[in-house]
Amino acid sequence: MAIDSNVLINERIREELRNGSTPQHAIHTGYERAFDTILDSNITTLIAGIALLIFGSGSRTRLCRGGTAPAF
Repeated sequence: MAIDSNVLINERIREELRNGSTPQHAIHTGYERAFDTILDSNITTLIAGIALLIFGSGSRTRLCRGGTAPAF
């Protein structure tokens, strides 16, 4: 469910460069625009993990504990 933030940031920077931005501006804007998407992904993973802890059992609970730790 989580996304690789490095790939997302890289794609945003490439997008800015294609639109004619300078490299420094593209990097700044790429990080800025990717932040909201990365934050949303991490919050969604956290909510799913909490739901698994509350309603899940067995292997689903273990998956939740291991799956949400790398998000933050």
